[in-house]
Amino acid sequence: MKLTKTRVGALLTPVTGQAFYWDWEDAPNGFGVRITPSGAGSYILQKRVDGKLKRLPLAHMRI
Repeated sequence: MKLTKTRVGALLTPVTGQAFYWDWEDAPNGFGVRITPSGAGSYILQKRVDGKLKRLPLAHMRI
């Protein structure tokens, strides 16, 4: 899915834990949005570094 401002605003918040939504169209591999139950979210970049999965928050937002 392409993560546009409209689509990000319509994403559902999880009841527990975190929800991840990934952009599979125009963005670089590993670009997505992380959403928490409180409605807080972050644009993130996820990559594997030295065999370990790393997530870098790029910008914070409220859903």
